[in-house]
Order: sequence, then structure tokens, then C-alpha cells
Amino acid sequence: MIPVRSGIRIALFSVCSLLIAAQAYGQSGPRILYSDLESGPNTGGQNNGGVFVTVYGRGFGATQGSSFVSIGSGRASSYGLWSDNKVSFQLGSAATTGNIVVTTPSGASNGLPFTVRPGNIYFVATNGSDSNNGSFTSPWRTLVKARDSVTAGDTVYARNGVTQGSDDGEGWNSCLTIGGTSGAAGKPIALITYPGETATIGAINTCSSGIRAKGQGEHYWTIAGFNLRGKDEALTTYGVHDWRVIGNDMTCPNGNGASACYETSVSTYLDVYGNNVHDTGIANASALYHGVYFSTDSNHIDFGWNTIANVHGCRGLQIHSSPLTGGGSSDPTGHDQFDLKIHDNIIHDTQCDGIILATVDPSKGPIEVYNNLIYNAGKGPNNPEGSGSWSCIHAQGWTNSGPAGSGTINVYNNTMYACGTFANPPYVGGNAGVIMSGPNPNKKLKLTNNIIALNTNIPFLDAEDGNGQDCSTCSRVSGSNNLFFGPGPKPANPNITGTVTSDPQFVNAAGFDFQLLGGSPAADGGTPVPVTTDIRGFAVPQGGGYPIGAFESGTGGGSSNPSSVSVGLTPSSTTLLGGDSQTFQPSVSGASDQTVTWSLNPAIGSVSAAGVYTAPAPVGSQQTVAVTATSKVDPSKSATASITLKPVTVSVSGGGSIGAGGTLQFSANVDGANNKSVTWSITPTTGSVNQSGLYTAPGSVSSQQTVTVRATSVADPTKSATGTVTLTAPVAPAPTPTISVAPGSVTLGPSQTATFGATVQNLASSVVNWSISPAVGSINSAGVYTAPSSITSTQTVTVRATTTVGSAISATATVSLVPPAPTNPTPGTPTENGSTTPPSNGFTVTGIAVNGTQLRVSWTAPAGRPTKDWVGLSAYGAPNWWTTWQYQTNGATSGTV
Repeated sequence: MIPVRSGIRIALFSVCSLLIAAQAYGQSGPRILYSDLESGPNTGGQNNGGVFVTVYGRGFGATQGSSFVSIGSGRASSYGLWSDNKVSFQLGSAATTGNIVVTTPSGASNGLPFTVRPGNIYFVATNGSDSNNGSFTSPWRTLVKARDSVTAGDTVYARNGVTQGSDDGEGWNSCLTIGGTSGAAGKPIALITYPGETATIGAINTCSSGIRAKGQGEHYWTIAGFNLRGKDEALTTYGVHDWRVIGNDMTCPNGNGASACYETSVSTYLDVYGNNVHDTGIANASALYHGVYFSTDSNHIDFGWNTIANVHGCRGLQIHSSPLTGGGSSDPTGHDQFDLKIHDNIIHDTQCDGIILATVDPSKGPIEVYNNLIYNAGKGPNNPEGSGSWSCIHAQGWTNSGPAGSGTINVYNNTMYACGTFANPPYVGGNAGVIMSGPNPNKKLKLTNNIIALNTNIPFLDAEDGNGQDCSTCSRVSGSNNLFFGPGPKPANPNITGTVTSDPQFVNAAGFDFQLLGGSPAADGGTPVPVTTDIRGFAVPQGGGYPIGAFESGTGGGSSNPSSVSVGLTPSSTTLLGGDSQTFQPSVSGASDQTVTWSLNPAIGSVSAAGVYTAPAPVGSQQTVAVTATSKVDPSKSATASITLKPVTVSVSGGGSIGAGGTLQFSANVDGANNKSVTWSITPTTGSVNQSGLYTAPGSVSSQQTVTVRATSVADPTKSATGTVTLTAPVAPAPTPTISVAPGSVTLGPSQTATFGATVQNLASSVVNWSISPAVGSINSAGVYTAPSSITSTQTVTVRATTTVGSAISATATVSLVPPAPTNPTPGTPTENGSTTPPSNGFTVTGIAVNGTQLRVSWTAPAGRPTKDWVGLSAYGAPNWWTTWQYQTNGATSGTV
């Protein structure tokens, strides 16, 4: 049986680990596989050097040494990180549009196209402020600020420790919601972790999603280098196109429901490279929960060099298109998916299938699965629904919306091991190495150059003919040059030719090293296929023929029995203060001797034989130290982690002006040291400062002077910061200017006037400006106020006189405006039913009177009138049917209301 590995195995056996182990084959020359950025400016940002670009590949060398990176016709100006499989560099002004090439003593790499273009570069740091301008020296504090500030072509770097771990308040239960902000063709918006540092978006217990795109036009984005976390989804997009998702670490250990740790819907033209999606789903997660899920109408996807591991729920990678509007062939979504390339990935330890291709249409665009390593897929146990299938790769013939697809799914040069080991699936035929099922026999599967090595007695290949019947001999499945090894029955389909049934001779299957030993029957047993490199980036073919499986055997110059040793190191990076320590944990696979030797570059601080690194105290300036663990049994194998040493910095707040005997409180902040204490001093020794930072001025000050208050770090006495106190001498007070207005108050009726006068004292000018509030009536420059011609209600107007020189001071008076005494209105002529003539019904309005705020209406009517007669108020000249008030008489012969 296959030994079960814990979650730490993810970090130790990724594509990068394969690259390290692969060096034993003696293949020379570096190779670039992919990069985070494809374009960017060569000016601006840190030191005006443009953007940092990270390239991923192999053979770059553990340290830079004399190696360099060129971009077009110029070399990079600086380097943020250099390891054997990853290099981060800053473009610099010499960079031009052209190919990125890494040159080492072993030669020059392949070229990767890059475009130099304009764009802004911003930074987010834990010591920043969202009121800053976002530059390297004045960074923002939050990623939300960055999200809300960027436009097409902008690049944002998140510095060490930056975290967006709470709901951003956009109403989507997401830590970072992207809505309506888009890049443009050739000018994406890039959100990237600064080289060699760590930043996190999302949280496993708070936000449902770490990053969520609303589906309001969020196109052309790059998300690279982050720890992405989510309760259900670390990253989910809807309705986007042209996204690059590069080198992120995603985990969702509490995930559940119809979702995935990385999920897309109606999302197209996606490049998803080098991500580590691991530990997804709660222990009893739904069968609808997956590691990665390219859902409804997600097409044109390139998914490469990723790791998917430890998936609870069901599949490692699911391709399935569901209608979003409830089902039916008329739905605008849920069509078969196409143009999908799934390659150079490692997928292992999944509850259901490693990969399922449920709703695809190769006739619209190729469906290719190649150079993948899949092992321990389909382990079980049963999920709550008792649903799924258990295999390494499962192809299906389903269509949910639109026309049924057709064409051939091509699966080639994959290495599959220990597939479908679930011992008790809920139905027969649910587990196999590879499965082809579902209706529509026009959807076919072709297997070429694959290794399927099983250790349980289950089928290597389980196929249906489109009607649910066994298809062990039908042409729906075809292929050639596959290696089937294990106790189960070998495929008997005559359409599968050139089969090899020998032991593939893995380097160490129990240790999950599936490279091929020299002399393996898979080394040259394949047939030509459209691949040029294996999963590690080595050229294919190396020997006399194409390999079977994901690994080239390395016969082009390698040992006949290459070393299987590989080294891992955790953590991969850390930040330390002066005197701090960090324990690094090495792991050596492929060897019984786990001993490593330690080295530092540069030799700053110390590292013990137990892997405990201790930083110097104090740290003079910020710098990076590489700590390397080298295998004792195979000194050519090593792993390196980076340590950022953070120096002490001191800042002082407080200061101002005080007079004799006054006090000012200063405070100091010490960053970069565990000891936050400071000592206080002053220059010159005028007044005093205590060790709490409280400055006290002397009892008398004869003239103005400045005192410098200094805070010095106890942890590093070479680091200090200052504030200033301005001591002011007393001066005779100036006479206080005054102003008064007369008369203080008046009462006016319509169109009446009143003249106001202003008296100003202790000012050089007695001229004033007159104003009123509210603007009822008017006042001229001579202070003459005129009431409005019509006053309908009592109100007060404030008259203000304001001085025109020196400090503006003012005084006020009041005007009470009163309306004329009311006169009682005359009763109108009654009307009936909209007629303009008096009614013949004897109804009479006998009086209308105004009494304070009341209007009294009196009326009489003959006996026997209907109860629905009414008295009403209407505007003069309005239609007789319109009223603003009504009173129903209820048949009374008289009344007053």
C-alpha cells in the first residue's frame, strides 16, 4: 500500500522540488518556464528602476554569482531574489522590449517575451498610510486603498506582513472584492507580493472568499505571489477575461458546498501557473466541493506547473459547466467547455478523481492533459452524498446546455500512480486508473505515452460506449505506447496499441519520486507527441525516443542510476529583528541519512547544527541573508531560505511652541527591536526632559529659542530621532478690537425700512460689510434694511456687521417681520357636481372667519340631504373637483368646522 503523507508533503514535493532533484541528471543550461509579469515600466518605483519581474524555471543556480538577467538589449538593474528555480529582478532603465533571458555559467536560457511600457508602480506596507501617495518611500497601508486607486497598467507590490484578513465591507462576504475596475489589453492591473516577502489576502474563518471578482468588467488582472485564504474560496471570479494567477499559495481547510478553493464561472483566457492549492475542504465536505473548479462557460484556460493536494470533498481539478439560470437547452450559460490545456501539474491525495473533464467539446478547441504527475487520487472515503468517482483522470461525455460536443480528448505523457484506492466505493465501476463515461459516443478519449501504475486490483481503464454499457473494445477510446503496471487486468482494447506492461522503474515510488531510473522501459518507449519539455522543463526527447510518462529519463548525459535525493527547507522566508532566532526545518527525501550542513550568504549572524539561525544584535541596515541546507549524503542537493534582517528605526512624535514653565509630551516608537525603550535628552540644556518624554520649559524665557528633544534606542544606541520645542517670550497683549450694532432690534411690516449703524473700536478702519440671514428683504452698504413687500408669516432676520481689516469680527441686530392683520374672507358661491352655477339644493355657506391659526366655515342645508355632501377648500381658479381639504356633512342641516 502507498504510505500516507501529511500536509507538509505539499511543500516538499512541488514542481520546484522536482526541478531541484532533477539536477542530478546532469542537464546543463537554465530554462525559463513562466513569469508573473509580461509587461511593465522600466522607470518609477523603487530607486526609479521600474517593476520587479519574477521568472520561474530551473537551473538558475542556488546563488547569483556571475549570472545575470537581460531584458531585450539591456541587463536588469538589481535583484530581489535568486534561487535555482526562481529569480526576481528589477528591469532598470536599460531594459527594452524583447526577450527575458537568464544567463549563467552553464549558458543562456530560452527567451520569454516581455514588453516595456508606461505605467504607475505603487507599494503597500504595514508602516504605510492610506493618506500617502503610495510610492516606495511613502506607501499605502491597505490593499483596499490600492484596489480603489489603480487604473489600467498599474502595478502594486505588497510588502512583508501586509494582510487583508477581514471583510472589506463591499457586501460580498469577501476580504478583497474587485468590482468594475479593469486593466486593458497590454496594460493589466497587477497585484503582486514584493520579491522574497510574504503578504496574505483572506482568512480561513472570516471571509467566505479571499479575493472575489464581482463580474462587472474586472478584466486584465494579475494576482501573483500571495498567500490566498478563504473560508470557502481563496479566489473566485465571475465574468472576467485575461487574468494571470501566478505563484500563489491557496488553502481553504474549512471549505464546503458547491464551490472550490479556486473557482471560476464565465471566465476566459486565464493563465494559471505555479500555484499551490492545498488542504481544501473540511473532513466531511460535500461531493460538490473541489480543490480547483473551472465552472460554467470557462474557456481558453492554460493551467500549468501547479500543485493540488489534500483535497476533501471530491475532485482535485473539476471541469464542469452548469446552467446558471436553472437548466434547459435555451439557457445562455452552461455550454460545453473548450480550449483547455492542463499540463505539468502535480495532483495528489484527493478524495475523488484527480482530474475530471465532465462537459467539454474538443471540436471547438483542444482539450489536452499532458505532463502531469497524479498520485494517491481517488482515496475516498465516501462523502456525505455517496457520490463521485475515484480515478486519476475521468473524462465524460455530458452536455448541459447548447449543442452536444464532439471530438477527442488528448491525454498524453502523464504519470499516474495509486489511482482509485478507495476500497469500498458506493457503486461498482466507480474506481479505476482512467475512466471514460457518460453519453455521447462522439466525445472520445485518446491515451498516449502515459504511465498508469496501480497497486490495487482495479481496472487500468474503465470505459462506457455512451449508453452506459462496457466499452472495453470500442473505438471511443484509443491510444498507443502506454505503460500499465500493477495487479489489475490490462486493457484489451485493440484500439490501444504498443502497450508496455513492465515495471516503470521509478526512482523511489514509496518516497513519491517518480523520475525514471536508467534502463526504465518508459525511458524511450513513447511515440512522438506535441511536447518539447517534460514536467521539469527538460527537453524532450533526450534519448532515442520519446519517454512514457511525465519525466524524461535524462539519458542525454545523466547517470544510469541518478540520485533521488532532494532537499526541502521550511520556512522558505522570514523576517527577523536584531538578536532574534528562527529554527529552519530541513527535509531530505530519497535518502535514509537526513543530515544536512548549513551555510550563510553573506556570513551575517550564525546558524547552529540544529538549523537555528540567530540574527546579529543590533542589525545595522536592512539586508537579506540566504541560509542553505545541503544534503550530507549528496552535497549537490540543497535548499535555500531567505532571511530579511530588519534594523532598528526610531521615530518621535510631539513638539510645538510653549512659554515659560510650559510642558510638552513627546512619544517615541522603536521598530525593528523587541526592546522598545529609549533614553531622552535635550540640546541645549534649556529646561528639562524626563525619561517619560515630558519636556518642561524653564521658569523664564527672555527671547524665542529652539530646543531639540532626542530619543535614543536602548537596543541600538546608534539609532535615534528628534523633535523640537520652540520657547516663546511673553509679549504685551494688543487691545482687543470690538464692534457693536445699533439699534439692537426693530419690528417692521411689508416694505418698511430701518437704518443700522456700527461702532468699531481698536481697529485701523471703521468700515464694515453688512449682511442678512436669512436672505429675506435687503440691506445696502450704508446699513439701511428694507423689508420685503409681502410678509405672510412672522419671522426674524439677523443683520450682521463684519469688520473689513485685521481679524474679522462681527456684531448683530435683529429685525422682526410681521404680516399685516388678517381680514376675514367672503364666503364663495356654492357649486354642485362641478357646475359653475349655484346649486338648487339649498346648500349655503353662511360664513368664513379667520381666528388665529384657524379658518372657520359655517354652512346650512335643507333636511334630507345625502350623508356624502361635503364642504371643501380649493385654490382660487382651480377646477371645482379639486380640493385641498374636505369635510363630510353626514346629512346635517347646519354646522361649523
